Amino acid sequence: MHSRPAGKVHVWWLPLPTSKGSTDRFWDVLSCEERIRADRFVTNEARDRFVVTRGTLRMLLAARLGGDPQALDLRFGSLGKPEVPNANVWFNVSHTPGLAVIAISRASPVGIDVERIDPSVDVVGVARLAFGKARGSELSHLRGPDRITNFFKAWVEEEARVKMVGGSIATTISGEAMTDLEVVALEPPRVGFAAALAGRGPLEVVVERDRS
Repeated sequence: MHSRPAGKVHVWWLPLPTSKGSTDRFWDVLSCEERIRADRFVTNEARDRFVVTRGTLRMLLAARLGGDPQALDLRFGSLGKPEVPNANVWFNVSHTPGLAVIAISRASPVGIDVERIDPSVDVVGVARLAFGKARGSELSHLRGPDRITNFFKAWVEEEARVKMVGGSIATTISGEAMTDLEVVALEPPRVGFAAALAGRGPLEVVVERDRS
């Protein structure tokens, strides 16, 4: 039983890609470094996905912290987790072709992940490498859509859990660092995606409609 009040986490869904020319207002709030990074993407789809997601994140954070979105000191910590130094706010972002999601909390660190479900993935092989032979064997006994769905559900939950502290699934995290976590399955607004949110429970998820 949790002894502390629920930590409220605000979640915004960003359907992607956007219409042509609609990335301009997001580009205008990016830092010089972020614009350079955006121009390095090979495809326009990947570039626009980054621009819209990062621009929206800056707008949302500025609305809560005050100030100019472009001037916001948004940086990455030692474990690769984005942060605003000395600000009492925690956030995380994830995007995949077709959809992005942003989570912001005033309570504690959060991690979030969304993935487009791809039936062509060798889910049993990947599961054995990422989660161990036991998990891979469990999936091998499932058939068709159930196998694919269960794999991606497990994947986003693990990614959200690890992103909560910073890093990736390949990162080795001690058991102590991963205690007191709650993982919540999210319902994406589009069919064909899986998503999850991790944080220090209990969690209260608030899905927002307004991006401002």
